[in-house]
Amino acid sequence: MCDFKLESVKKFELQKVSKGIVIWVLHADKKPPHIGLSVDGCFFSLKSRGKDVDVPIESVVSLMNIKKTAFICFCLKDCISKKDVSNSFNFFHNTIPYKITCLEPIKKILNEHNSNKIVELLFCLDQKKRIEGVYGLNLPEDFNGIKDYNLDDINKRLIFLSQDL
Repeated sequence: MCDFKLESVKKFELQKVSKGIVIWVLHADKKPPHIGLSVDGCFFSLKSRGKDVDVPIESVVSLMNIKKTAFICFCLKDCISKKDVSNSFNFFHNTIPYKITCLEPIKKILNEHNSNKIVELLFCLDQKKRIEGVYGLNLPEDFNGIKDYNLDDINKRLIFLSQDL
Protein backbone atom coordinates (compact mmCIF):
# COMPACT_ATOMS: atom_id res chain seq x y z
CA MET A 1 0.00 0.00 0.00
CA CYS A 2 1.09 3.54 -0.62
CA ASP A 3 0.67 6.64 1.50
CA PHE A 4 -2.83 7.92 2.23
CA LYS A 5 -2.72 11.30 0.48
CA LEU A 6 -4.78 14.17 1.85
CA GLU A 7 -5.61 16.96 -0.54
CA SER A 8 -7.82 18.96 1.78
CA VAL A 9 -7.33 19.04 5.53
CA LYS A 10 -9.45 21.70 7.19
CA LYS A 11 -8.21 23.65 10.20
CA PHE A 12 -9.19 21.85 13.38
CA GLU A 13 -12.37 23.08 15.07
CA LEU A 14 -13.44 21.42 18.31
CA GLN A 15 -17.15 21.69 17.55
CA LYS A 16 -16.67 19.83 14.23
CA VAL A 17 -15.27 16.74 15.99
CA SER A 18 -17.34 16.78 19.18
CA LYS A 19 -20.32 14.91 17.71
CA GLY A 20 -20.46 11.48 16.13
CA ILE A 21 -17.65 9.03 15.41
CA VAL A 22 -14.15 10.41 14.78
CA ILE A 23 -10.88 8.56 14.09
CA TRP A 24 -7.94 10.41 15.63
CA VAL A 25 -4.49 9.94 14.07
CA LEU A 26 -2.02 11.24 16.65
CA HIS A 27 1.59 11.86 15.63
CA ALA A 28 0.20 11.96 12.09
CA ASP A 29 3.61 12.94 10.72
CA LYS A 30 5.37 9.92 12.27
CA LYS A 31 5.71 6.25 11.27
CA PRO A 32 3.71 4.62 12.75
CA PRO A 33 1.17 7.07 14.15
CA HIS A 34 -1.08 6.34 17.14
CA ILE A 35 -4.80 5.80 16.55
CA GLY A 36 -7.74 6.63 18.78
CA LEU A 37 -11.49 7.01 18.36
CA SER A 38 -14.00 9.40 19.83
CA VAL A 39 -17.76 9.24 20.05
CA ASP A 40 -19.75 12.33 20.93
CA GLY A 41 -16.74 14.07 22.45
CA CYS A 42 -15.37 11.12 24.45
CA PHE A 43 -11.97 9.70 23.45
CA PHE A 44 -10.90 6.03 23.53
CA SER A 45 -7.44 4.67 22.79
CA LEU A 46 -5.56 1.41 23.34
CA LYS A 47 -1.96 1.88 24.47
CA SER A 48 1.04 -0.21 25.48
CA ARG A 49 0.42 0.51 29.16
CA GLY A 50 -3.35 0.49 29.26
CA LYS A 51 -6.06 2.48 27.55
CA ASP A 52 -7.86 5.78 27.51
CA VAL A 53 -11.59 5.35 28.10
CA ASP A 54 -14.17 8.12 27.99
CA VAL A 55 -11.60 10.96 28.10
CA PRO A 56 -13.05 14.36 27.10
CA ILE A 57 -11.61 15.33 23.71
CA GLU A 58 -10.81 18.77 25.12
CA SER A 59 -8.18 17.08 27.31
CA VAL A 60 -6.70 15.27 24.31
CA VAL A 61 -6.53 18.47 22.25
CA SER A 62 -4.98 20.38 25.15
CA LEU A 63 -2.24 17.76 25.54
CA MET A 64 -1.60 17.67 21.77
CA ASN A 65 -1.25 21.46 21.75
CA ILE A 66 1.09 21.52 24.75
CA LYS A 67 3.30 18.90 23.09
CA LYS A 68 2.83 20.41 19.59
CA THR A 69 1.80 16.96 18.37
CA ALA A 70 0.53 16.76 14.80
CA PHE A 71 -2.88 15.13 14.58
CA ILE A 72 -5.71 14.56 12.12
CA CYS A 73 -9.36 13.80 12.81
CA PHE A 74 -11.46 11.85 10.33
CA CYS A 75 -15.15 12.45 10.98
CA LEU A 76 -17.20 9.46 9.87
CA LYS A 77 -20.77 9.17 8.66
CA ASP A 78 -21.25 6.13 10.90
CA CYS A 79 -23.69 6.14 13.81
CA ILE A 80 -22.28 4.08 16.66
CA SER A 81 -23.29 4.45 20.29
CA LYS A 82 -20.88 5.32 23.08
CA LYS A 83 -21.98 2.13 24.82
CA ASP A 84 -20.94 0.02 21.80
CA VAL A 85 -17.56 1.77 21.67
CA SER A 86 -17.05 1.23 25.42
CA ASN A 87 -18.01 -2.43 25.13
CA SER A 88 -15.51 -2.96 22.30
CA PHE A 89 -12.68 -1.33 24.23
CA ASN A 90 -13.56 -3.43 27.29
CA PHE A 91 -12.35 -6.54 25.41
CA PHE A 92 -8.81 -5.14 25.40
CA HIS A 93 -6.41 -4.23 28.20
CA ASN A 94 -3.40 -2.91 26.27
CA THR A 95 -1.47 -3.37 23.06
CA ILE A 96 0.67 -6.50 22.69
CA PRO A 97 3.51 -6.60 20.14
CA TYR A 98 2.79 -8.99 17.25
CA LYS A 99 -0.79 -9.52 18.49
CA ILE A 100 -2.84 -6.43 19.39
CA THR A 101 -2.28 -2.90 18.07
CA CYS A 102 -4.08 0.35 18.87
CA LEU A 103 -6.12 -0.27 15.72
CA GLU A 104 -7.72 -3.54 16.94
CA PRO A 105 -10.71 -2.15 18.86
CA ILE A 106 -11.34 0.43 16.13
CA LYS A 107 -11.39 -2.23 13.40
CA LYS A 108 -13.89 -4.17 15.48
CA ILE A 109 -16.12 -1.13 16.07
CA LEU A 110 -16.08 -0.14 12.38
CA ASN A 111 -16.41 -3.74 11.16
CA GLU A 112 -13.27 -3.42 9.02
CA HIS A 113 -11.37 -6.51 10.14
CA ASN A 114 -9.04 -6.78 7.13
CA SER A 115 -7.19 -3.52 7.80
CA ASN A 116 -3.92 -3.98 9.68
CA LYS A 117 -2.69 -0.38 9.39
CA ILE A 118 -4.42 2.99 9.52
CA VAL A 119 -3.54 3.62 5.87
CA GLU A 120 -5.44 0.46 4.87
CA LEU A 121 -8.40 1.36 7.08
CA LEU A 122 -8.61 4.87 5.65
CA PHE A 123 -8.48 3.55 2.08
CA CYS A 124 -11.40 1.20 2.87
CA LEU A 125 -13.43 3.92 4.58
CA ASP A 126 -12.73 6.38 1.77
CA GLN A 127 -13.67 3.85 -0.90
CA LYS A 128 -16.97 3.21 0.89
CA LYS A 129 -17.56 6.98 1.23
CA ARG A 130 -17.71 6.77 5.04
CA ILE A 131 -15.44 9.79 5.67
CA GLU A 132 -17.38 13.02 6.09
CA GLY A 133 -14.64 15.53 6.96
CA VAL A 134 -10.92 15.77 7.74
CA TYR A 135 -9.49 18.23 10.26
CA GLY A 136 -5.92 18.71 11.42
CA LEU A 137 -3.75 20.69 13.80
CA ASN A 138 -0.02 21.16 14.41
CA LEU A 139 0.73 19.67 10.99
CA PRO A 140 4.07 20.46 9.30
CA GLU A 141 3.82 22.85 6.34
CA ASP A 142 4.85 20.12 3.90
CA PHE A 143 2.34 17.58 5.28
CA ASN A 144 0.40 15.89 2.48
CA GLY A 145 -0.86 12.66 4.01
CA ILE A 146 -0.21 9.72 6.27
CA LYS A 147 2.93 7.86 5.34
CA ASP A 148 2.66 4.13 4.91
CA TYR A 149 4.63 1.87 7.21
CA ASN A 150 4.91 -1.87 7.75
CA LEU A 151 3.85 -4.16 10.56
CA ASP A 152 7.46 -4.42 11.70
CA ASP A 153 7.45 -0.65 12.33
CA ILE A 154 4.38 -1.08 14.55
CA ASN A 155 5.82 -3.99 16.51
CA LYS A 156 9.18 -2.28 17.07
CA ARG A 157 7.34 0.76 18.43
CA LEU A 158 5.10 -1.37 20.67
CA ILE A 159 8.12 -3.22 22.07
CA PHE A 160 9.88 0.08 22.76
CA LEU A 161 6.82 1.58 24.47
CA SER A 162 6.21 -1.50 26.62
CA GLN A 163 9.75 -1.59 28.04
CA ASP A 164 10.26 -0.33 31.55
CA LEU A 165 12.23 2.89 31.47
